[in-house]
Amino acid sequence: MMTYEIDLPWTSPPLNLNGRGHWQTRARKIREVRHAACVLAKASPLGRGGPLGKVRVTLHYIPRDRRIRDEENPVPTVKACADGLVDAGVVIDDRPEFMEKPMPVIHEASSVSGLKPRLWLVVEVLDVSPEVSA
Repeated sequence: MMTYEIDLPWTSPPLNLNGRGHWQTRARKIREVRHAACVLAKASPLGRGGPLGKVRVTLHYIPRDRRIRDEENPVPTVKACADGLVDAGVVIDDRPEFMEKPMPVIHEASSVSGLKPRLWLVVEVLDVSPEVSA
């Protein structure tokens, strides 16, 4: 199985389930995340070649501090990144037959691990040949 990492330009999830605010601000942020994922995927080895059959996309996060975080909070970031991968032509669609999206993985805090705060996608190729169903 081939695995690719895409470093995202944020140190924490830019979208989360607890996010409040104006709908236009949220829509702008969704477009920003989706576009960044698209551009970064195209620039990676994933962007070379046609669409894949099926991938598993997992968001990984090393938080800055040891506060407790809910693993489902970054799910909106995962969704926007998944849409960006579709925009980049990595897969045909983000439906379950083309893309698995497990819960985000929250690693030990950087204050404990000594690693820098980081946000990245791991894209595992499960099937290389897309089967388009009507």
